Amino acid sequence: MVYKRFGPDRFQHDVGMLNIGHTLVRPIGPNIDLCVWNICKAKYPNWSEDFEEVCFQQDIVLLQESVIGSLFDEKFSRSDDYSWVMAKTFSDRLNGYSTGVKTGAISAPMQCSYIASTHSEPIYGTKKMALLTSYRLADHDFSLLVINVHALNFVTNAKYELHMREIAAAIERHEGPAILAGDFNTWSRRRQEIFSDVTKQLLLIDAEIKRRPRMRHFGRHLDHIYYRGLFLCDSRVLQAVRSSDHYPLQLKFRIS
Repeated sequence: MVYKRFGPDRFQHDVGMLNIGHTLVRPIGPNIDLCVWNICKAKYPNWSEDFEEVCFQQDIVLLQESVIGSLFDEKFSRSDDYSWVMAKTFSDRLNGYSTGVKTGAISAPMQCSYIASTHSEPIYGTKKMALLTSYRLADHDFSLLVINVHALNFVTNAKYELHMREIAAAIERHEGPAILAGDFNTWSRRRQEIFSDVTKQLLLIDAEIKRRPRMRHFGRHLDHIYYRGLFLCDSRVLQAVRSSDHYPLQLKFRIS
């Protein structure tokens, strides 16, 4: 069968979760280095080199628009230093890969699950994913919940808000520290208001990051990191990295 290059027949609903990598469950902390990056399906030149330089010294890595079934699979499957979990949302039958959100850490997660959005993107009918992983913390009885999100984009504000509420319910059930991060597609004032209202109700703190407006995103930032139960020591945007249409964000936390 020949699939149209941009037609809906090219994409297949493919929701599921994969565990990749070989590290063991071990405590993380008290200092935690975090990287958040929408990698735009690893299709830009020099992505592989940038990925190793940007991500491989971090304790936890959150990727959006990550892929499996590409030339870069071995970077994840043969990793002895990181455990990777991927929540995939659809497959591209023309190019043979699946895409979704992927979280890596120097420890295997104690638990992992995903939340697929109730509503789907138009035309292709793809869901958007939130990947939940929890990690044992050094010298603490509680665990760290990390939620890696790629939010709905071309939908109504009501559908977007429902997606945020679905994710918020998972954070409300967790009693320990938490990190909520990813690409939230906050490209309008109303979307930003919805997202901010949800994080305020959860008593999450906005990680302050000095960065310039992104004109291609209507002058608004799409990538955000919110947290609780942690102390933010440092944050930075790697603006010299151009192998995606999003800049990598790096943050340093300490367990409170």
